[in-house]
Amino acid sequence: MPRIGIDARIYKTGIGRYTRNLLDQLATIAPDDSEFIIFLRKDGFDEYQPPGKRFTKVLADYQPYTFSEQIRFLNDLRKYRLDLVHFTNFNVPILWWGNYVVTIHDLIHQSHSTFGSSTRNYLYYVFKKLVYWFVIRWVGLRAQRVIVPSIATKDDIVRDLGIDPAKVVVTYEGMDESLLARSNNATTSEDDAVLKRHGIDSGYILYVATMYPHKNHASLIEAFRQLLHDGRTYKLVLVGKVDFFSNKLRASVLDSDIRDQVIFPNFNVADGYLSDQELQVLYRHASIYVFPSLKEGFGIPILEAQAYGLPVVSSNKSCLPEIGGDSVIYVNPENPAELKTAITKLLDDASLRDSLVKKGYENIKRFSWNTMAKETYQAYREVLKI
Repeated sequence: MPRIGIDARIYKTGIGRYTRNLLDQLATIAPDDSEFIIFLRKDGFDEYQPPGKRFTKVLADYQPYTFSEQIRFLNDLRKYRLDLVHFTNFNVPILWWGNYVVTIHDLIHQSHSTFGSSTRNYLYYVFKKLVYWFVIRWVGLRAQRVIVPSIATKDDIVRDLGIDPAKVVVTYEGMDESLLARSNNATTSEDDAVLKRHGIDSGYILYVATMYPHKNHASLIEAFRQLLHDGRTYKLVLVGKVDFFSNKLRASVLDSDIRDQVIFPNFNVADGYLSDQELQVLYRHASIYVFPSLKEGFGIPILEAQAYGLPVVSSNKSCLPEIGGDSVIYVNPENPAELKTAITKLLDDASLRDSLVKKGYENIKRFSWNTMAKETYQAYREVLKI
């Protein structure tokens, strides 16, 4: 019976979604003779409930990217005599010499630095980037298999990290079926209350993303400014957590001539995070979704917007054309005029919107967490030779 460890210490956020869905699907597709040891931090330990005797959860409350991860977590891995470990992110104890598979979600930290964009000093970021480069390359070179969420990401790590392409496995991520159910909810009085609280009416341009520089809000805002100068009356709704980057972006908008047309809903709630229910309302009542990001590992926002029946204008960079296929309008995200033209065309052409919505519903059918888990378990089998 192979004993496989799953590093599930990142159980929330985007990586956490990947990990949670992997664990859920492994419970249904893994053979009965497989045993899994699931390592979790406190913030996910109670939430995760093992689906059977084959799954054992272990408290490994070691924060990623710390010395305790490198030493104490390493000791835990040795203690359980694992045949294979799946690290669901590149933060691997570098002295682990057993078999392992690692998921590398993207190389955004390498290609899009945040130097000069925060209050940390420059030397801190230089050191951090050097450590990141060493660890991710070391981990990738030593892994028996490297799992990535797109062909574009595979190309990045083969080119930039020098990893053998033969051991890189592309496993597309999936769509949560519960999202499809939520997206079909009828408009309610609660919806109206949410929209009123944030000062918006139905029919706006939506972008949901953290406001890091590579998410490219600046180009979208400039394109929106050009659209307003053409006499349009739309609003732009930018959803993203409240942090240094969103504060900086919002301050620049408030100091501009379009301050009343750009809405930052997260600043209207006490903790800076919208509830799932509020986010669903904002998706349901938008006219179009715009995704001008310069770099992504997979592109789940395209699929989420399509699940809500939104036509999408997307960046043509990295993996996004791979994920959106022919169901999306693509533009050069660094050209605000081109972005504005695409947005205007989509807002004006109802038949085009309807066509993209239909194509979007078909597109999301290509992506399945169950398929992802099957392909991942096949990678385990190849390493274990079973």
